[in-house]
Amino acid sequence: PVLSARTLIVGRVDVSKVDPTALVKWERDVVKAANLNAQEMAQATKVIDDESKQGTQWASDFVAAGGKRVYFVISLKADGSSFSIMLAPTGAGSDTGTLQNLLRFGAKTAPQGAEAASAAQSKVINNSAIVIGEKSDFDSIDQNPAIARPSLLKALDAGDEPVRFIMEASPDVQ
Repeated sequence: PVLSARTLIVGRVDVSKVDPTALVKWERDVVKAANLNAQEMAQATKVIDDESKQGTQWASDFVAAGGKRVYFVISLKADGSSFSIMLAPTGAGSDTGTLQNLLRFGAKTAPQGAEAASAAQSKVINNSAIVIGEKSDFDSIDQNPAIARPSLLKALDAGDEPVRFIMEASPDVQ
């Protein structure tokens, strides 16, 4: 119910298939190619290592809570600006509360005061998916009628890689 004629980009990350070791190697290769000085290189490497630990824990918690994939949808608002939302399908045995917290706050439980401080909101749709976005994003979804986008979905499902993003403008926004 979130794809519309104004949807430009959809993506999916199969969290259970992402290889953290390969991701860290890729990040380090990118930093190495940037020809940073020694201090910048040390700082960038520390950030990569810290974020890798956090990301690996997040992915483990996400899969343990019954999550598998996260989808991203980027669409245009009526004024031409864009908005994005995340979706995570849920299934039998999924811990919906934990999945919502992981997607909104990056942790299994919401940090104290995080509910009030976070602009992100979550909704569960038809007991089958969690949608994360800001209130204005949900308003934009409500204002843009959902339509079938078979070519966009076919392209998204065409590959088996852990991360895939597809961009396709409908005739309404070209």
